[in-house]
Formats: sequence, structure tokens, C-alpha cells
Amino acid sequence: NVLTQLLCISSVYRLTAVSSTLTCTMTVTVRKFISIIFSVAYFGNPFSAMHWMGTMLVFAGVTIYSDIISQVRAASSSKPLAQKKID
Repeated sequence: NVLTQLLCISSVYRLTAVSSTLTCTMTVTVRKFISIIFSVAYFGNPFSAMHWMGTMLVFAGVTIYSDIISQVRAASSSKPLAQKKID
């Protein structure tokens, strides 16, 4: 268990060094979410509607904070680049 914790924290430090804080936070949040889903599936722990609501609020908050929605709209509204003719 100590070795897996060392591996995990080392990976988070490396991720923090090469990416933004938002990317690191989202990665850790998704990892924790997968861990919870594994716990629910494997050990039969309960996962109520309130858990799902909390999950949706966290991912909605990250999406709003990261401004993903406006980036997707901008990308979909931009015109495709004209193809060059090759002689």
C-alpha cells in the first residue's frame, strides 16, 4: 500500500510540473471517481442519488471553470481552412 501511494503522489507531482493546475485537479478528481465506482461495484457499497448529484456538480463546476463550453462553440463556428492546390 505504501508503494502504491508513493507511485500515486510521484505521478501527481510530475503531472503538476508539466500541466496546468486545472488539468491536475481534473485528473485527480477523475481518478477518485473511478476509485469510488470500483468500490461500489466490487465491494457493493451504496451509491445514492445524492452521490450522483455531487458527482454532476463537481464535473459541471470544472467544466464551467475551464470554459470548455465556449471553446467548443468557438471551434464549431470557425470556418474550415481552404485546401491548397498542389501543382
